[in-house]
This record gives sequence, structure tokens and C-alpha cells, in this order.
Amino acid sequence: MVEAQADIALGEAIRPATIAHARVYSGGIRQLFLPALVFAGGIVGSSFVGLLLPLISLRLQGLVPALWLAGGFLGLVGAFRILSRQHLTGFLGGLRRMGSPEIFPTRFRFDGEGLAVDSERLSYRAPWSCVLFVIPSPEHWLVQIDTTTLAVPRRAFAEPSAEQAFLALAASRLSPDAKTRSVLDSQ
Repeated sequence: MVEAQADIALGEAIRPATIAHARVYSGGIRQLFLPALVFAGGIVGSSFVGLLLPLISLRLQGLVPALWLAGGFLGLVGAFRILSRQHLTGFLGGLRRMGSPEIFPTRFRFDGEGLAVDSERLSYRAPWSCVLFVIPSPEHWLVQIDTTTLAVPRRAFAEPSAEQAFLALAASRLSPDAKTRSVLDSQ
């Protein structure tokens, strides 16, 4: 048997994880073309509208700087969204090429002691005392366990009563602080 032990600082693994992520997918210069085009399009579009405003009315001429800023901001937001989506798509594609399966049949178990996640490739167990919060997203329950986020699909529960039982168990086992940070309504 080989054992290893270390005191790990909060966030210590984030920078090394980005190195591992970059090994899976780095994007490259080609990935920046579409976001840059969207950003430039926002600025050019708002500048064009800004040129037309004085032709319509001189009173609207004062809106030109605000339009330019709004166009630049909207272009930047659009560019970041596209860049983020492209990166995620590339990262997942890289994982597929490395042999990661498309589907992970996964079993989630919740009991008075904690929660467990098992699949053919992974086994994870955590006590309720490690859970920082439980919040809903449209299709998942997000369970934050220190630096790990578990996304439990709502479809994983066989019926609505099973989901309600999970929420009741979480409400009874979470620490008072975790309960305050949590949203335990099935919405």
C-alpha cells in the first residue's frame, strides 16, 4: 500500500487544475476570432447608430457616447459568453478524445451520515458536516462540499416524494450556517 498525506491550503489545487485543463484544451488564436468579431461588431454597430442620431435630431447627439459605451459593453459580454462556450465545448471534446465516456451511470445515496456518489469510474462519500450549502438550479440540486460541487440531477429522483425526502434530510442534517445559505424549496 502507498499512502500520501499533506496539508492542502484552500484553493491550492485550482492553479494546477488549470494546467491540467490546458493540457486537455487550450483553444488557440482561432478561438478568439468570433468573440473579437462580436466585440468589434458591438462597437461598430453602436457607432453607426451614433452617427445616425444627429441626422434624426440634434438633441439626440448627446446620446452618442452612451451608445458607444453600451455597444462596447454588450459586445464584451457577448464575446465573453461565446469564448466561455467555445472553451467548454473544446474541453469536453478533449476529454472525449482522451477516452472519457459520454455517459456516467451514477448512483446518489443520501442518509443520516452523509451523501455518497458511485459510478463505475468514481466513488465519493462526504458527511453532512462538510456540506456548505444546497441550492436548486433549473435541472439539478447543487451540493457544495468544500471545494467540490456535486450536481445531482433532479431526474435522478424516481418520484417527487424522493426529491422531497432528500430535501427534508438535508434540512435536518445541515449545520445551522449551511441551512441559512441553502435554498431547500423544490421550486
